Amino acid sequence: MTETAVKEVMTDKERKIMRTFGEVIPKLTEGEKDYLLGLGEGMRVSISKTATGQNTAPAAGQPSRTE
Repeated sequence: MTETAVKEVMTDKERKIMRTFGEVIPKLTEGEKDYLLGLGEGMRVSISKTATGQNTAPAAGQPSRTE
């Protein structure tokens, strides 16, 4: 996908997020980059599970099924 096509698909908020991270990431320590990468990968897994109906964890603040 070309850069032009990406811009047409992304919302203004998504572009702002990408710009912000583009500015911040080069300034992070390796540890901070590892943390950010882990956070993003965790979000991807969570979204993937939600999309496939596999997310059985209770919402934040909700009791688990075993309580």
